[in-house]
Amino acid sequence: EQCQYDVNECEETPRICGSGHVECVNNNGSYDCRCQEGYATDDQGVCKDTNECEVATTCGELERCSNVPGSFHCDCLTGYNRQHDGNCTDIDECKEKTSGCQQICSNVEGSYNCDCQYGYRLNADRKTCSQIVNPCG
Repeated sequence: EQCQYDVNECEETPRICGSGHVECVNNNGSYDCRCQEGYATDDQGVCKDTNECEVATTCGELERCSNVPGSFHCDCLTGYNRQHDGNCTDIDECKEKTSGCQQICSNVEGSYNCDCQYGYRLNADRKTCSQIVNPCG
């Protein structure tokens, strides 16, 4: 006599594969245990987080990769914002008036520089200016 149906071991015994980022996959007449997405088996057969950030092409060149358990996310580098199309573009801190430059602001890719008008010098904070007593002298 032949069996007519497959027993779904995964449903009948939910923890048949144990715990620790393992999932059960029912097969015809059997089942397999495999790591959940974002995990891979180590030398001892334990499912460990895969660090997707170790792959150079995970994120774009203007992004920083952050590994999280079972996944990853890409954040724009400092000085860049994510646009609606998903790309990171330079923030113009001068145009947005967020630089803190007292006198002159020059936007550069991913950052900005402060400068001072003639007769002033840039202070150590790289934002404010002090008047030079005798600019000609």
